[in-house]
Amino acid sequence: FENMDSAGALYSRAASHIFGDWNACGKVMGLAPWMGHVWKGKNGDDEDITATKLPNPIIEGELYKDGDEGLKIDRSYMMRTPLFARNDPDLFDNDGNMVRKRRYDFDDNETIQDCRKGDSDEHKNQLPTNAALDAISLADRIQTDLET
Repeated sequence: FENMDSAGALYSRAASHIFGDWNACGKVMGLAPWMGHVWKGKNGDDEDITATKLPNPIIEGELYKDGDEGLKIDRSYMMRTPLFARNDPDLFDNDGNMVRKRRYDFDDNETIQDCRKGDSDEHKNQLPTNAALDAISLADRIQTDLET
């Protein structure tokens, strides 16, 4: 599926890149609606957090045509280190201990213990990791391209 030219294969490639599982296509589709959402910074007064829109299309052409008018897929956004394999700094505390194992677990209404401060009573909103923000950007770009 890595080099197949179809919308389904593209979603499988994105799922493999984001989650390490080619069969997690529905999860990729579920990330796209998070584009444009803004999370408040860690302390409430920090800079807001949001995913960045990818400028270049991934999909061009028409799904049901061949030749020059047919489907063309740019896989360059999925050629770097897979997002599921990245060691984002926000997964670790200052001593290098992993404090978050689930990089795609975020929600405005859910709070977690702030393990970095060592205070078990302090909670904060579950913010997306950098890999999650990049995954949202990728999923949104695919969805946007398919809709236009």
